[in-house]
Amino acid sequence: MNIGILTTGFPRYEGDLAGTFVLEMNEALRALGVEVKTFAPASSRVDRAWDHEQQVTRVRYKVPATEELFYEGGAPLNLKRWQTWPGAFTFPAALLRAVRESSTRWDAIIAHFGFPCGAIAQGLHPRSLSIWHSADTSLAAKFPSPFRTALLRGGSHWFVAREGMSRLGATPTERIRVQHLGARIESLPDRVLAQAQWETKGQPVALFVGRHVPIKGGTLLMRAARRFRGLVLVAGAGPETARWRAMAPSNVRFVGSVYGEEKASLFAAADFLVVPSLSFDGRSEGAPTVIGEARLAGLPVLVTDSGGQRDLVRDGIDGRLCPPRVHAFASAMNELSEVSGEMRAASRRRAEEYAWPKIAQRALVDLGLREND
Repeated sequence: MNIGILTTGFPRYEGDLAGTFVLEMNEALRALGVEVKTFAPASSRVDRAWDHEQQVTRVRYKVPATEELFYEGGAPLNLKRWQTWPGAFTFPAALLRAVRESSTRWDAIIAHFGFPCGAIAQGLHPRSLSIWHSADTSLAAKFPSPFRTALLRGGSHWFVAREGMSRLGATPTERIRVQHLGARIESLPDRVLAQAQWETKGQPVALFVGRHVPIKGGTLLMRAARRFRGLVLVAGAGPETARWRAMAPSNVRFVGSVYGEEKASLFAAADFLVVPSLSFDGRSEGAPTVIGEARLAGLPVLVTDSGGQRDLVRDGIDGRLCPPRVHAFASAMNELSEVSGEMRAASRRRAEEYAWPKIAQRALVDLGLREND
């Protein structure tokens, strides 16, 4: 069985955060016996040996050599620079040219980001699955109604958040559903050893993991941290890092990008995860992968009442849901610093929802390639 993967983001080297959910879904599909070939945007920072190992073809499109449209801060942020605009028009055409011949040998296509990848997939193959995230639904919601309808006319569609489905005026059917993606994390080390590694000194620990871009709400977190009676560990990197550092009080520690065992150790050392994401430039978060990672680690999750993440937390049961305001967020952080074992257990019980094997199997069923168990 051969499936083509079209995406606007895929890790450029081991440990790169860009499109990690695409990488993980590919690996889950391969574990089910599927041959996977991925097409993703070119970048000046690609590890060619990594791409060869992952069977990735990088699609070249015209932007200045110094620019990145789909990486670093992501397309919505990068498009604020006029130099990247040509790529928004040339990439879809370049992707279509790159995959047209190969698509005749595939049994199906999975497109991460319904636009532009999903639109291309539907035009190329009768069996396609378009996975809609945040930036693509925000963009498509601005299109005229007939165009939005056309984008959903063929193939199957997953929306990682109910809000995204609503924005496009879609309703659930046999081929259109809300389906968040999976998550993966290495085995957790002993909690005491992890706390020693990160020098938490017995303090309550709030953990943030993600790209440092405006929509992730780092400014809210820095202000709330001033009222938090504990330590805040901030993992990740991005264009907002310097700004967040300048705002950070003394109880915030930036630890850089982490993955693998180091990332698992961070989760083991923490008491709860914070997801302070905000609406920004007319868009909001879809379903942050890090919430699934927290479930696998048995961490309660504190999220703002914004975007798709509000559907992933049961307030007071496996985490907290609060308004995106500094005082409310800080108060919830202090409440979770004394989190009970019951809330941790409730979070861990939801780990099965994020199991990649089940989600990959669901994709094959929706594509008509496997029978439903």
